[in-house]
Amino acid sequence: QGRRALARDGRMEDLHRLRKQVKYLYYQVEYLRSVYPGRYRKDRDCLHELGDRLGRVHDLDLVQQTLAGPAERGAGAEAVEELVRKEIARELKRCRALYRERLQRPLSRFLRHLQ
Repeated sequence: QGRRALARDGRMEDLHRLRKQVKYLYYQVEYLRSVYPGRYRKDRDCLHELGDRLGRVHDLDLVQQTLAGPAERGAGAEAVEELVRKEIARELKRCRALYRERLQRPLSRFLRHLQ
């Protein structure tokens, strides 16, 4: 799901679904940390940051939709739209890096402490 959502041509709906899955996994990792103190900290931190950034992308998308709406457009609307597009691109770039760093690895490696 993450690869499709974070693909260059990914859709916002896929990003929103990924955000929910990241949140669920974050909660599960929090539970694992209570059972295995001192472990999974980096995973938890990564999931927290990824969820945060995906939330920002969602918020920026809502701003972008509002700017594209039928409301009267002021003189600076195009400049604001460009800023929003750039910020979305910057956030998605970091999301891709976080995803590769922690979530694009074999599940066995993630669960190695449970064996």
